[in-house]
Amino acid sequence: MDSWEDARLEAAVRQSLERDPNMAGSHLQVEVKAGRVRLRGFVRSTRQRDRAFSVARNFGGTEGVEGDLLLTP
Repeated sequence: MDSWEDARLEAAVRQSLERDPNMAGSHLQVEVKAGRVRLRGFVRSTRQRDRAFSVARNFGGTEGVEGDLLLTP
């Protein structure tokens, strides 16, 4: 996967997470390198964490998903 495809995937995942009503109140950063999506930031529940991973996995071209997502009250 080249940097253009990584940038396209990163933008698509970020946009999808921002528009997802289930992700309200979360603060996430998305990075993609060689098709691997890395999520960092804060979520309000384990449900949001699971949803973020699910959204990232469901895009074509995703080679894997990693995350450092912290729960906040």
